[in-house]
Amino acid sequence: MYLYYKNSQSKTQIPNSLHVTFRKTIPTKLNPLWLYWRFISWLKGDGFYEYQALLHEEIVCTAYVVPKNIKFPFIPNNGYHIGPCYTKPEYRGKGLYPLLLQHIMEENPDREYYMIIKDTNIPSIKGVQKVGFQEFAKGQKNLLQQWVIS
Repeated sequence: MYLYYKNSQSKTQIPNSLHVTFRKTIPTKLNPLWLYWRFISWLKGDGFYEYQALLHEEIVCTAYVVPKNIKFPFIPNNGYHIGPCYTKPEYRGKGLYPLLLQHIMEENPDREYYMIIKDTNIPSIKGVQKVGFQEFAKGQKNLLQQWVIS
């Protein structure tokens, strides 16, 4: 089972005490799905990006930001899906994931953000809740690999 989260209007400001820097890039993976999303984003004039958190010039945390597409039918036209996200194991528990999410939302304040998290991924759930995401539904993938609310 997956939990569906949406950012709320009330956001908690997390201080950047680690002096993390951020970078927005075009995804470089050669995965066919990434290429498809990149193409669809280009057609729509919208962005599909990889955001990175850097600590001492080392990439320690990443998150993909994908505009609404057929895979996420519940997302409104101005919405973005965040994920997948990854933090290097040796940097987990230091608050980098919430900082990266906060940065993404601050850079694009006029958007709505959605995340889909496996219900057993407690660290990720805690991380999104720190920056004001709230659970709004439960669901799963259907046979077409689309995310559906059950």
